[in-house]
Amino acid sequence: MIRTTVVVTGMLALLGFSALANAGTATTYSIASFQAKLFRTNSGTFSTSVLTNPPTTVQNHEFGGAEVDGMLLLVSIHGPTGDAPDGLELRVTAISGADTLLDETTPIDSMNSAGNHYVASWVDQDLCDPVRLSARLILGKPGPTVSGEIEFLCAE
Repeated sequence: MIRTTVVVTGMLALLGFSALANAGTATTYSIASFQAKLFRTNSGTFSTSVLTNPPTTVQNHEFGGAEVDGMLLLVSIHGPTGDAPDGLELRVTAISGADTLLDETTPIDSMNSAGNHYVASWVDQDLCDPVRLSARLILGKPGPTVSGEIEFLCAE
């Protein structure tokens, strides 16, 4: 049987960092959540997040009785409502062995009326090798990283 183990590292609650805003006041932007959802090809739906702590174990190429192909990464950023400071970016990576499956940097231009901004990224791979995921905010210099590993183990 093929099994997948998911391990998440980093403390979401401690991942805020400050950006200097007008008049020297510090404004905090943080990664509020980082999720990885498997795509079910037979129904066109997504699983619940497989980035959990303690680790979640799922069958490779099958989750919830359905074949899976690819993974949606969702990052929720929280900060003050309105325009974000110039240069605020989110970098999301997915690495499997020596292969970079995803290395995407997205500018964050504004927060909605609840102080949130959402970024989605797609990882298209065979879900058969360990994958390290990371997300970090950048404003001039990188902030703290939220990271996790999905260890896809394949059996003969």
